[in-house]
Amino acid sequence: MTPQQLARRLAVTPYQMNGRSLDGLDCFGLIEVWHLKLFDIEIRDRGNHTSDSGGMSDGFNSRQVWKLIDQPIDHCVVVMKGLLAGKLVRAGHCGIYFNDNVLHTERTGGFQCLPFTDTQIRRKVHALAIHRDLA
Repeated sequence: MTPQQLARRLAVTPYQMNGRSLDGLDCFGLIEVWHLKLFDIEIRDRGNHTSDSGGMSDGFNSRQVWKLIDQPIDHCVVVMKGLLAGKLVRAGHCGIYFNDNVLHTERTGGFQCLPFTDTQIRRKVHALAIHRDLA
């Protein structure tokens, strides 16, 4: 499966809290599916990426399988500000950078593909991380 084929398939995948398959997924499920379908990399550290104040960023910082990077590259994770119980937290959401776009999924809007330069994305970016097997 190519990244373009997977992106087209994800576009019709519904949002599902804690979902991690093409039947339904949440933002971290998208990270899991992307890595598994394209690179046969199983992401096993979901529990380390919570949506609290440090949340996703703490998980990507602390895990040996992730490397923080300064500039986006294809297949890197984009860690973004997100809502938790109605409050904006610095690292509560994530998506995948591919071909100058950010692929992500939200409870209200489902799957979205937005240019990385879009203000909706750029103002929310907190960190970028790449899996060590792709670095």
